[in-house]
Amino acid sequence: MRATFCAYVFCIYQVASITIMKTAPSEAKASSSTPTKNEIFISYSRRNKEFVQKLCQSFQDIGRDVWIDWEDIPPNADWRQEIYTGIEAASVLVFVISPPSIESYECGIEIDHAVKHNKRLIPILYQDVNPNDVRPELASLNWIFFKESNDFDTAFQTLVDAIDTDLDYLREHTRLLTRAIEWDLKNRHQCYLLRGHDLENAQGLCSDSDGKNPQPTLLQSQYVLESSNSKIKNQRATLGFVAAGLVAMAGLAFWADIQRRSAIREHVLALTGLAESQLMSNDQLGALVSSVLAAKTAQRIPSLSEEVKHRAQTALRQAVYDANELNRLERHRDTVNAVAFSSDGQLIASASDDNTILIWNNDGSLVLEEPLHHDDQVRDVNFSPRDPWVASASADQTVKIWDVANGQLLQTLEHDDPVRTVSFSADGGYIASGTLGGEIKLWKSDGSLLQTIQHGHGAVNEVSFSPDGQVIVSAGSDRTAKLWNLEGELLTTLAGHGDHIWSVHFSPDGSKIATASSDDTVRLWTKEGELIRILHGHTNWVMDVRFSPNGEMIATASDDNTVRIWSLEGTLFKTYSGLVGGVKSVQFSPDSQTLAAAGSDGTIRLYSLLGAVIEVLQGHRSSLNGVRFTPDGETIASTGTDETIRLWNRDGTLRKILMYTDGLRNVNFSRDGKFMITASYDNTMQFWNMDTVFNDENPTPDHVFEGHSSTVWNLSISPNSDMIASASADGTVRLWDLDGTLLKTIEAHEPEAIDVSFMKGGDRFVSVGADRLVKIWDLDGNLLQTLEGHTEWINALYHHPDGSMLATGSSDETVILWKWDENAERFYDEPLHVLEGHDDWVWDVAFSADGRLLASSGREGLINLWSPEEGQLVATLQEHHDWVRAVSFHPDGQTLASASADTTMILWDLDDIEKLQNADASGSSQNLLTQACTHLEDYLRTNTKLDDHTQHACD
Repeated sequence: MRATFCAYVFCIYQVASITIMKTAPSEAKASSSTPTKNEIFISYSRRNKEFVQKLCQSFQDIGRDVWIDWEDIPPNADWRQEIYTGIEAASVLVFVISPPSIESYECGIEIDHAVKHNKRLIPILYQDVNPNDVRPELASLNWIFFKESNDFDTAFQTLVDAIDTDLDYLREHTRLLTRAIEWDLKNRHQCYLLRGHDLENAQGLCSDSDGKNPQPTLLQSQYVLESSNSKIKNQRATLGFVAAGLVAMAGLAFWADIQRRSAIREHVLALTGLAESQLMSNDQLGALVSSVLAAKTAQRIPSLSEEVKHRAQTALRQAVYDANELNRLERHRDTVNAVAFSSDGQLIASASDDNTILIWNNDGSLVLEEPLHHDDQVRDVNFSPRDPWVASASADQTVKIWDVANGQLLQTLEHDDPVRTVSFSADGGYIASGTLGGEIKLWKSDGSLLQTIQHGHGAVNEVSFSPDGQVIVSAGSDRTAKLWNLEGELLTTLAGHGDHIWSVHFSPDGSKIATASSDDTVRLWTKEGELIRILHGHTNWVMDVRFSPNGEMIATASDDNTVRIWSLEGTLFKTYSGLVGGVKSVQFSPDSQTLAAAGSDGTIRLYSLLGAVIEVLQGHRSSLNGVRFTPDGETIASTGTDETIRLWNRDGTLRKILMYTDGLRNVNFSRDGKFMITASYDNTMQFWNMDTVFNDENPTPDHVFEGHSSTVWNLSISPNSDMIASASADGTVRLWDLDGTLLKTIEAHEPEAIDVSFMKGGDRFVSVGADRLVKIWDLDGNLLQTLEGHTEWINALYHHPDGSMLATGSSDETVILWKWDENAERFYDEPLHVLEGHDDWVWDVAFSADGRLLASSGREGLINLWSPEEGQLVATLQEHHDWVRAVSFHPDGQTLASASADTTMILWDLDDIEKLQNADASGSSQNLLTQACTHLEDYLRTNTKLDDHTQHACD
């Protein structure tokens, strides 16, 4: 009887809680907008203190709380922890960019902590710096200029406006972060979980975070999920008591059903929020699992709202799009120092500080359940190219040779010092090893010692052979790499690094050598020892460097938690993030299609180099503005504000970099692909001969089109490639001969002409501008027709390939399709379709070559794909993190390229996207679930660290 009474009381308490939650939303809202103490954290160099004092005073004058380290650290406090606490409690971090601040170690620590907690970063430029030296997290953002030449008050108001964007969201994000950190520090005790309004607000923040900056952190999402699960458990317990004691009460049963539905809804939203957070933190496999669980739960419950189902399906789609992490091998108990593929790519070996070597199949299962043991840390491991052997190097002063089929120890090579590295020659006939004491030992494969070579002072961190097996190269802590012949004679010394060299390798053809160093750089050398170039980009020690077996790429692994992929020309075009604690080793598979990365967290991650549904190309150092495929589809051109044109092969490898003295707006090719025209902020266009571009070492434009008095926004080449049209911020459209002769100037739009395009026949062209008008002209400059429909600036236009339709994109957040009337030889005055699917300005539009798809890109970072005939939205592509300024279809229609202000270009595989989008008419996630579970198969089957619920996520 007592149990029944307690259940009844608890039931009443739950009902009362729900009633209170529903009747007090205004109080919760008022609370969320209460100013947070120290809502602004300023990171700066002490050399700029005078300027920062002025900045602080300006904030204080308008009643804003600022955390600054000369005021807010109490005496005798742990100053580093106080700084961390200040960052965590702040809504935004304002970083004062100047030469001393970007060189400051402490400023770097502050940025790292802010990034860790997904704090909004606002960089302000106080003194000019080399953009290449600025942290990528800051370089990719829009800077606010506070230089002496800028008006301080105007800049300050811009800064305040930036801080106030989504201010309530920022404050709630900060409040949730503070609670989540406290929960984590208290060993995640349930007493610190969220309840009531706090839980509702947190769930609201996660559900409303799409497109917001900053995104919830992984810790926040875990906190909300655990709080939601705790609530569900309490509700289940309550329902159990109620069912046992009050089952006859029909009204209570109805209430229980409502509670059950509410619990499921919150569970789906929590899983979705966790998946979204995992995506932001680059935990791709975790995001796939969480989104699969959310989508499967949503699929099973028909009564869930369409909003919840849509959000779960969107998270699943995004996780599938992003998925290039293939598997995660997690059996080691300490740092993994080295990872290697066998020559046939079927096996993987790993060496760890836990004193073991593990041999894996390439699906992630273990070949040998029992690890191979040393008596101390194992620093290196490599396969023999001709035998089923591995050699391992250990701090126990030995190299051991093992048979990988059965784990049998074949040989032990004794040393006098801890061994740091071991390598086989290409034919397997020789073994080289290097020690902490600086010795290199050369052995025959039968274990007989041939040579002992002294590298120099300090450790030998790596040794490797040239492809022909005749040269050994060693990397030392003495900041040099040295080349030796097999007789032990020094051939060449590579000097120039500013700190330890950790890794050194030859290119597959033997013509180049790459070295990786604690000075955060990678250097490329000729085999004769001449420096070719320095690769900058990592922000911490570079621990490993490797050439791909096909000789087209370089992979680098760093303690900055990233693996980066570079072209041989030194251009960064892919970064794998999300690894924890530093990456110690990286290795390509023999077919150059898979990458293995091993690190301090004891895991080996396998990545597909072929990309998933998307391929992200990195290389530009600032915003991209234009992108275009060549007519044959073999090359992609991208332009940006970093004063470069980058030409990429279709597979995403960089082919050429062209330099120009000003930022570039757009690019277009002649129909035969023989020349390219670019438009620039310096009021000109540039003519590039493609033969010259590809064959000259440092090509320059053949000639420049001069005449506009302001930025040239866009351009068009006539169908027969004999005329150029340009649209400018000076309000004019101009027609040019190919040699740069100005043919016609038309006062087209007020105040600016934004885009222009020749029509299919070439005897007319269309222009759009800031006056919201679409204008059709003949080649003599006579206005033939004006179309009205947009309510804001028109930013882009594009013709359907058969000339039957025109698409225009506008700042009014719409795309309008205009139909061509063949009989009247003019466009219908009324739009065919008005496409509404963007939440911000539409920047660009493009038709596929077959006219079946229309792509539109927006300021909110989205790309929408439309069926132009029906005017229906087909798909929304979400991967960019800033404005998408340009889109272009490959001629075969299977790939879409997009260029963004986030400095990246993405190649979208439309065939795969279409398959994923072709879920059944009811909106089922089944196709996406199938794709996700196919990708997860090896991970769920072989990873023993997963709990039972996760392992069966795809059952």
